[in-house]
Amino acid sequence: MTSGRRSRANRVLATSRGIASSTGIVVEARHKAHGPLPDPDGTHFWTLASMYRVADPGARTFNLDIENLLTIEGPGCLHCALIYSPENARTPCSGVMP
Repeated sequence: MTSGRRSRANRVLATSRGIASSTGIVVEARHKAHGPLPDPDGTHFWTLASMYRVADPGARTFNLDIENLLTIEGPGCLHCALIYSPENARTPCSGVMP
């Protein structure tokens, strides 16, 4: 490794479902109104959930980088909680959590 550079292994987390990479983009921590989530209409609403370590919850910015990434889960349907698979993607969403 050259000085001042991180190895690709430190910047990229390989998962069984894909790769998450660090962008280095800084975003101020604040609540944002995104509008209501769509109502279940038989179409799956596929999502990913990620969890990061937060050193100072009172801070105005958080390090959402690969070093603080704890896990990425999904994809899964927000409405019915099915885990994504080609077979599940072909079935209609029940809209009901188990």
